[in-house]
Amino acid sequence: MLHEQYKMTILVIEHHTEFIANYCKEVILLENGAVRWKKPVREALNSVDELMAMQIYPPQVTIAAANSKRDEEGLLPVTVEEAALFFNECKQRTTQPRPIALTKNGEPMIEFQNVHYGYKTLSRKRVPVIKELDLTIRSGERIALVGSNGAGKSTILKLISGLMKPLEGDLFVNGESTARVSPEKLAEKVAYIYQNPEEMFIEDDIEKDVSFYLRARKRAELETILDKVMQQFYLQYIKSRDGRLLSGGQQRRASLAIGLAMLPEIVLLDEPTASLDIATKKEMIAMLHQLDEQVQATIVATHDMQLVAEWASRVIVLNKGRVIADTTPFDLFSDEALLRTASLVEPQIVTLCHCLKLNPVELTIDGFLGRFQLEEIVSERISEAF
Repeated sequence: MLHEQYKMTILVIEHHTEFIANYCKEVILLENGAVRWKKPVREALNSVDELMAMQIYPPQVTIAAANSKRDEEGLLPVTVEEAALFFNECKQRTTQPRPIALTKNGEPMIEFQNVHYGYKTLSRKRVPVIKELDLTIRSGERIALVGSNGAGKSTILKLISGLMKPLEGDLFVNGESTARVSPEKLAEKVAYIYQNPEEMFIEDDIEKDVSFYLRARKRAELETILDKVMQQFYLQYIKSRDGRLLSGGQQRRASLAIGLAMLPEIVLLDEPTASLDIATKKEMIAMLHQLDEQVQATIVATHDMQLVAEWASRVIVLNKGRVIADTTPFDLFSDEALLRTASLVEPQIVTLCHCLKLNPVELTIDGFLGRFQLEEIVSERISEAF
């Protein structure tokens, strides 16, 4: 509106190319403090190999089109609408992938039983945040808590960690009621990674922060654990740096290392990919996958639907303090009505599936391309040409 109504020139610093495709007209690529090029947005985002080499990811639909092996001339699509036209004539395969069903084979680790939580205003009126929550989380699960701001995601994490206590109902962690256990005692089993990594830095260098819990508990194998965690999260070369002065990605890695050094059974993460560029976000998702080998359950509160699509085994959808769906990523992203109700923005490749009436949807670019007989189309066109 500012540009159209007032003719303002707007400059945006942005890593998310899907936003750029929808709202920008030109792109300036910077490298080492200098302008590498300035191009119209479609031409810029079609520089797929060049962008990827610089760890800048074009829109999902553009990458899908580039990897489709179609012999199209001209520019690749950069928006969902353009991609729908690009893929609309492709033949779909007859076999359909089967969504992964929820499994409930693990041992119960966290149990909410009719839990209520809220806060009081200045007028002493109680505002409910969590209402009548009944929920069981089992070992082996990768849980994503999703929903709009104020839905109750962060509150659930703080209740599990013991930083908050239920006003009504019972909450058990490994059979112990959090109402009767201190947060310090729960920290021996539960690691809570804050949304703002700076809140986890109390020393003047990363190595001291990561080893703080181990030193406080006087763990005999401190050096062995510390060395393993520092290497796992690529912190050995910056171990003497102040965590508050690191880049966003380095801070996220350091905060995760602090939590893992506590040797927890359960890890809670609040918005672990917030404010990260796409390349660093992919690195963080890969690290979350590694947690399966070290902890029994991981719970993430997030707005990042790409993280949900690529990592979660189970999704708890919250709305105004209540669970409105307990499902899989496949089922979540196949339900457009549920996505609207919970104000969730699906990954772009899922939106393209909806436009093309693909059901069930695909959550990855490779999965999407596997739904089409792309090789046959290329062969047919080569035959027609001769």
